[in-house]
Amino acid sequence: MLDSKLYRFLETLTNFFFLNVVWLLACLPVVTIFPATAALFGVVREWVRQEDAGVLGPFVRRFKENFVQSLVVGWLWAILGALLLFNLLAIRRMPGPLGLPSLVLVAVVGLVYLTTTIYLFPVMVCYETTWHGVIRNAFFISASQPIVTIIGLVLTGAMVMLFYFAPITIVLSGSITAYLLYALCNRAFQRVTPQSAGEHQK
Repeated sequence: MLDSKLYRFLETLTNFFFLNVVWLLACLPVVTIFPATAALFGVVREWVRQEDAGVLGPFVRRFKENFVQSLVVGWLWAILGALLLFNLLAIRRMPGPLGLPSLVLVAVVGLVYLTTTIYLFPVMVCYETTWHGVIRNAFFISASQPIVTIIGLVLTGAMVMLFYFAPITIVLSGSITAYLLYALCNRAFQRVTPQSAGEHQK
């Protein structure tokens, strides 16, 4: 019975559920959202590479390991996103001749922001680098692997829409999205050598 496909499926589903709950609890203080998300990606990285099937132990370890860097990168990235949103709202009040070029510029910067975001936490848990190295490498890989990047954007958008229409999926959506996203990003990492990415893998 323990070797049956049903048992393995239920065990995997339980691990995803447990990881998702641990992640949500770690996000409750708000300020720890980004360290918790880095730990989430750190755990699914080990699952993808079949290095460790655990949940709580690896989560706590990755939370401590990436705490400072994820805190700096995460809140810096959030502030940048807020500035982009503010600029987008401000452009709506500009007169016609000035509004269109500004809108195009913000749209291009926003697209770069979104594509880089896809790789931000996967790069953080995969490469030994500085906080600005995380952003640089995430941008580099997103630009050099456009197909993987587009699939990642579609996947993330689909999961967000699923949560919007079915909020109950929050009990699994975070961990499953992180797993699928890292598995996808891992394909891009295999095509980019540590030297060309600028850093060494962990």
